[in-house]
Amino acid sequence: MGDKGGKKDKEKIKQQQVKKQKQEAQRKDDKTRPRTP
Repeated sequence: MGDKGGKKDKEKIKQQQVKKQKQEAQRKDDKTRPRTP
């Protein structure tokens, strides 16, 4: 019955996780990469 809603929630959670991973990866890159003015 609530399969549609659950599917949407799963997609949302997946997108959020991917976003978080990308942000963390970017942060790591910023730390390792020397800052250029």
